Amino acid sequence: MMNKLATEVFKNQITSILPIDGSAKKPTDAWLANIRWEDYNYPPGLRVVHFDLSELQSPHKEMVRRMYLCFQLIFLISIVNFVNALAQAFTLGDWIAIVYSILNFIIFNTFAFYTFYKGYRGVCAESSSVRTYKFLQYGLFILWIAAAIIDNRGINGLIRADRFLRKGNTVPGVLSIIESLGYVSAAALGVRCALQASAFE
Repeated sequence: MMNKLATEVFKNQITSILPIDGSAKKPTDAWLANIRWEDYNYPPGLRVVHFDLSELQSPHKEMVRRMYLCFQLIFLISIVNFVNALAQAFTLGDWIAIVYSILNFIIFNTFAFYTFYKGYRGVCAESSSVRTYKFLQYGLFILWIAAAIIDNRGINGLIRADRFLRKGNTVPGVLSIIESLGYVSAAALGVRCALQASAFE
């Protein structure tokens, strides 16, 4: 009698772990269903998408936080770029640099944010979006590395920084170096995120 009872208990425990076909059940992340995608709260003031890190749990939260940091880096670099454009305008008379800086701010941040959001949705809702995110992030890697090197009126890479410093234009030169380091950091973090995102496909 005891052996039969023990056998039944054992079977019940196994059934709770394995479905009828014998394959292991995967743990579900029920909290993902509670993300309020219809609550458009970001960016502040514009409110075109939903984004709230406090809704997420590990490991999704850490992954999305790194993805978001990629976008934040580009936003900060864009601010440095604009300050650099102002420095070039007032010290070198290159006022058109301000126009290029504003255009780059709009274009770069739009692409960076779209890439981040595809990753965010892919990790938390639509696993099919992860592949799109990876493709975009690898593309941005090439763009950020190029931006860290080239000499362009609106993009101040290391070549441009060297030219500024050789001519004694210290402020634009130093700001250009900061921009370059920022682009390299964004590129490196972006590749890391793209590789780690594969776990959520």
